[in-house]
Amino acid sequence: AEPVPPLTPSPYLPASRSFVNFCYIRPEAVEEYASLDEQTRQEIARLHESVAGLNEAPQLLNRDAMWGAKMRAPWLLFKAPRSQARQAGFDRYKALHGQGLDAYASWGLCYDKWGSTKPASMGWERTMCRESPEVEGLRRKFPSTYEFYKW
Repeated sequence: AEPVPPLTPSPYLPASRSFVNFCYIRPEAVEEYASLDEQTRQEIARLHESVAGLNEAPQLLNRDAMWGAKMRAPWLLFKAPRSQARQAGFDRYKALHGQGLDAYASWGLCYDKWGSTKPASMGWERTMCRESPEVEGLRRKFPSTYEFYKW
């Protein structure tokens, strides 16, 4: 699925078969959650509460509503300080996945900042690649967001 709404309403459309979709991350299970201050933990709890009812209804899942709440929590976790061991693990992960992870993070950053274009045949999705000057410029302008999509 795209990293920003509107999301394609299909459970069979992964963001990537190599990298985890943020939908499946439980913020409380991420190690950095323990280091968050109480205010940030409460914000994550409020985000969860705002969409918890969507899991109880038998109708189709409102992916866009869920995503709006879900994406804020990983960002808060990403911004939390990492232990030396966790940072070293992240650095190894980035080295292991190399260009594939760079391409995925670039794709996420482009969607995050430029959104989807309609018709897609005329948009950045078809006319640019990871090495395009515009995409390279976007990575320089938003290094934290680019790193977030790697994380």
